[in-house]
Amino acid sequence: MRKKAGERLGQWIRRKYHLESLLGVGGMATVYAARHRNGSRVAIKVMHAEFAREEGVKRRFLREGYVANKVDHPGVVRILDDDETDLGEPFLVMELLEGETLQQLWKRRKRKVPPAEALSIAAQILDCLIPFHEQKIIHRDLKPANIFIVEPMQAKLLDFGVAQLREAGEAMTRAGTALGTPSFMSPEQAQGKSDQLDGRSDIFSVGATLYAVISGKRLHHGRSDNLAFIMAATQPAPSLARAAPDLDINLIALVDRALQWDRRKRFSTAAEMRDACVQLLHGLGAPTPANLSTAPPPPRVDRASDPTVGAAPVARRAGRATGVASPTPAFGSEALPSEAPPGPPGAEPGGIGAVGTPAGGLSSAQYAPPTPAALEGAMPPRGTPVSLQGPAPARATASGRDAAGARGAVAEAPERLVDFFERLERSLQTMKQYGLDHPEGQQRLKMLHRTMAEALREDPERMRFKVHPFCFTHGAATAWEPVPPADIVPYNLSVAGLEEVVFSPGVQEAEMSAFLSAILLDSGLDEDSDIAAALWEARFKHIKCQLRDDLTEADAAEQLRFFHEADELEEMAREDLAEAAAMAMATDRGGFAAAADASAALQLDPATRAALGTQVSVAPERWRERFLDLAVDAFVDACSRQELASFAEPLGHHGWILIKKAHYRELMEVHRTLLQRQKNHREAQRWRVDAVVITEALFTERGLDEVIRLAARDNMPPDQREELGALLDLALTHLGPGHVPRLLECVNRLDRATHERLYDQLLGYVERHLAHHHQAVVQRLDGLEPKLAARMLAAVTAEGGEGAVALLKPLLTSANPALKCEATALLAPSPEELGKQLVRLLSSPDPALRTASLTTMLRHQVRSSGPGLVRVIESAAFADRLPEEQEQMFAVLYTLNAARAEALAIHLVDQHGMLVDEKLDQLRAIAADALGRHASSAAPLEALENAARRRPWNGQSLRGAAALAIENIKHRLTSARGGEAS
Repeated sequence: MRKKAGERLGQWIRRKYHLESLLGVGGMATVYAARHRNGSRVAIKVMHAEFAREEGVKRRFLREGYVANKVDHPGVVRILDDDETDLGEPFLVMELLEGETLQQLWKRRKRKVPPAEALSIAAQILDCLIPFHEQKIIHRDLKPANIFIVEPMQAKLLDFGVAQLREAGEAMTRAGTALGTPSFMSPEQAQGKSDQLDGRSDIFSVGATLYAVISGKRLHHGRSDNLAFIMAATQPAPSLARAAPDLDINLIALVDRALQWDRRKRFSTAAEMRDACVQLLHGLGAPTPANLSTAPPPPRVDRASDPTVGAAPVARRAGRATGVASPTPAFGSEALPSEAPPGPPGAEPGGIGAVGTPAGGLSSAQYAPPTPAALEGAMPPRGTPVSLQGPAPARATASGRDAAGARGAVAEAPERLVDFFERLERSLQTMKQYGLDHPEGQQRLKMLHRTMAEALREDPERMRFKVHPFCFTHGAATAWEPVPPADIVPYNLSVAGLEEVVFSPGVQEAEMSAFLSAILLDSGLDEDSDIAAALWEARFKHIKCQLRDDLTEADAAEQLRFFHEADELEEMAREDLAEAAAMAMATDRGGFAAAADASAALQLDPATRAALGTQVSVAPERWRERFLDLAVDAFVDACSRQELASFAEPLGHHGWILIKKAHYRELMEVHRTLLQRQKNHREAQRWRVDAVVITEALFTERGLDEVIRLAARDNMPPDQREELGALLDLALTHLGPGHVPRLLECVNRLDRATHERLYDQLLGYVERHLAHHHQAVVQRLDGLEPKLAARMLAAVTAEGGEGAVALLKPLLTSANPALKCEATALLAPSPEELGKQLVRLLSSPDPALRTASLTTMLRHQVRSSGPGLVRVIESAAFADRLPEEQEQMFAVLYTLNAARAEALAIHLVDQHGMLVDEKLDQLRAIAADALGRHASSAAPLEALENAARRRPWNGQSLRGAAALAIENIKHRLTSARGGEAS
């Protein structure tokens, strides 16, 4: 793309804009610096030609200009004009910016932008978003590449091409379409809920941008775009503390709030987040950006001197003890004050709303998260009732705690165990949000370990508890029944099968860390979060975890060890033992030998091994029959359960083994038999198990590549080469159309003279299935060998009809001269217009393009280009062209108009001065040679005889060319007269 874009430099667009330099190439468009004919400099954003035919994409591209111009803000790039190029490519004319994108700045700073700079940029972008959000316009593609920095550190917002505009209650983007960049995309946007988006989706993207440029790591950075989209749609954003634990905790809290999964828990408006960024800039001693639309809010109130802020945790704790419902959201996040559910009538405000804000609400100027010290200092003294009364655990009431009843439960449970759980509950939020590696998490871990160590010293036998879905008990007493959001902890542990946990003296801090890491996992959000496996892998020495089992009393470690070993055995069987036992017919040995291999691998005792050998001692042919009898049934069953890979994978492995062992005939026989039995199977057609499905399973890409590689070897024995050819014919006959691009590349690498059969086999497959891949083939034409490219282009044109014409438009800017000229010929509206375009190409400075133009004239017999070709030959500059090009022009002109070409050549031969002119002499010699090759009458003889004479103006090369031409013409005339006489 960059090469094609560079070829455009120096050209004019609409005779108004002269393209001067290339600013950037993106997935949808190219941006140039240009100068208007009145002298003003602008930026031109031109959509790639391949997208110009997609009306939906084209409208979205042009809408960028309409949307951006709805707001007058210094952070918006002005769109000055829009139009289309002569090739039908839409373009936007924008103000020209001098600077770099935030992504370029990020990379230049080694992927770490100082927090103060990042906050300043974010505040400006949020300020720019305010008027857009007021008009219900959502950007939807906020990311570092779409933020432009101009000096002095002023941020501009780019690319409103995928913005969502809500007008008259209707969104311009269809619901279910996820447009944007997954690493910076909100969950609701990744899920395609475009009809539910609002400004908080952009707030998430600003938070993701801050996360990336400050920490150096992106959110949801999957191995592919699809995986990244899935992660964005299904996985909550991790805390910034996990990526950069040394950052200021206030900055971490701001970014974490912007990245909340539930949009109600993010900043409610761009203005609120902008103000929070400004407050943090004040705290860092950094200046406020000068280009904000409104004055910054007053500095944040100091937490140490503000009793309201310090009281927040106390209110939350008191609310839980006195029966006030705590309006806390899902574990790991908090709700916005304006959206927190109210408590019962007459209840005092309780619960934390935004991070560190009481439910009563703080202004955005007072926004700040609670410090760890404030949380610790606000906790109630030990002994505050936290449990239920009763001989057995029961579900909590609406209040979560009954103060009077709880005292009885506390009297029965060990005080140290209750103390441990109280401290654990106070620490869960910090550990969940920041992780145990963060300094805050480390501090909480040390405190909990110290509490447990002291409890074990006092009473080593009583530090045990039972796990229930909603609480932990010690004997008949409830030791801990957490309220939301911490109530997810006992629930997850119970679902994982954990029944009892026992702490023993000597427990280490590392063991405590591993235990806490396991209980903080949330298997509801991540299917890979296996709590039981995490506890097993920790291999505790001083913590015993017992797993529930209806049949045994084995602890968790023993059961998990069994499952772990079973998984290993299953994996080993799939890869190795299945090949040794179930696929014995694929080897020259079978029966007992195969069973012996399998039993040896399973390490069976001699008696069992002998019994197994007896039972499976069957001839190889019988093994093969058993396999083939069941194969189609297995195929149908796998397709009916939509688990085709479960059978296709071992079958493909079997085919690969046969290819590697050079059992080509056996593989063909297996394929033939499977196809035959598939036709006779009653359910095969119903579940679409056809020849293509079976062939695709048996001949994997790896196996097919191996067959092609072997067939291309020079030293292959003739009999094996013949078998390979037959095997490849069999595979290519039944394979589906999905292999065209890959096999076309194989054809391009082959020398047809050396590998004619293989070349024709692969090319035949490509041409048979070409209709499914017109666009993919056209996009690859530039990289193909010229003859192959011309053949593919002709095939696409012949098959595609009017649809193929649209595919050829990008070739008008191709770097391949032959393809460019061929596309010009196929897209020309009339023969006359084609003749003009090809003649114009003859003035190109590129000799290859001029030669391609002549070849196209000849191939398509463009007679309308004859007059233009004559003008070129008659021009004074024609003498300066390469001799090969002069010869080709005469040859083309003779083909298009023999009489005109002959007259022109005679005229050139007759031209001379008083002395030899080397350039003119060479041109006269080429004209004489053209007459000698093509003239069929005696008309040129007089001019040629004059040129053959020894004269001062006839050079030696001219005399020789003229003499040879005379001889050739006379020979043709004599032959023609002899033919007439006979």
